[in-house]
Amino acid sequence: MSAIQAVQRKVFYAPTANRHFFSKRAAAKREASAMMDNKYPTEYPEINWYTGQQITAGGHWSEDDRLRRVHDRLSRIIMRRLK
Repeated sequence: MSAIQAVQRKVFYAPTANRHFFSKRAAAKREASAMMDNKYPTEYPEINWYTGQQITAGGHWSEDDRLRRVHDRLSRIIMRRLK
């Protein structure tokens, strides 16, 4: 029968995301995503409730190729700072 033990491990904290991660890469990616979410919030579609037609399409920063490249670049910059 195995017993549960408390062990100390090195974890990485992403302050903007307010979470702890076991790997640097995961922490950097989530921190970059949280920073992008703050800069470019999700746009929800606007709907005319009388006719039910969609007036404007919503969007997320991850749907834009340019902003995905910015996210990748930002996560690489964050990874470099951790070294």
